[in-house]
Amino acid sequence: MNTIIETRDLQKSFSINRKERELVIKGIDFSVAESEFVSIVGPSGSGKSTFLYCISGLEQADSGQSFLCGLDLVAASRNKRSEVRRKNASFIFQDYNLVDSMTAWENVQLGLRFVSKKMRKSELTSLFEKFGLADRKNYYPAQLSGGQRQRVAIIRALAVRPRVLFADEPTGALDSKSSALVMKELSDLSRQGTAVVMVTHDLEVAAQAQRVIVLSDGALVRKINDPTAEDLFEALGNQRRR
Repeated sequence: MNTIIETRDLQKSFSINRKERELVIKGIDFSVAESEFVSIVGPSGSGKSTFLYCISGLEQADSGQSFLCGLDLVAASRNKRSEVRRKNASFIFQDYNLVDSMTAWENVQLGLRFVSKKMRKSELTSLFEKFGLADRKNYYPAQLSGGQRQRVAIIRALAVRPRVLFADEPTGALDSKSSALVMKELSDLSRQGTAVVMVTHDLEVAAQAQRVIVLSDGALVRKINDPTAEDLFEALGNQRRR
């Protein structure tokens, strides 16, 4: 299988003040192939979301290498990073990232136009029905609950059929039924060839991936293949005791 994401000695820091910087990603080596579903877990503040943003090109790392579909995001210009994301990637954000002045349907259509793709109206209608939003497609974000807004964001990400999907806490605002549906859709997407990389604090959700990496204090400390929730509870428990 082709490698879609690869990092080598990736490092990222943020300014604390004018003279000091804090290293938040510490030399991570990591790779994801097409059709792989990988979860990223770790204690709060371990660098999970920052790492996700670096490997997707939303943040630029300080040093090392981070390849997305063949482009080194660390060395690339802002325009090149934007181009590779637009052509290959889709995102599910914690804060939904919906346009307030557009309806749910229009938000999804905007996502398709942004990547120059089209979807038949019947297919898009089917996605809204699947996620229980057929009667909410003409509602604006302010008229929707947090869980409904999250489902719109997920429909938008799935509709573009990306080569790689980055998800930051995709089930965080959802009830158990909706969470199960989302995880089934992400698993189906990976089986169809899309690489899926997901950050989550929910270890039951994380265990549904094919592989899990554990971050602690900005470092990759453990890799777990075919994980169970018990494996992850043990791994996170060990990190908290250190």
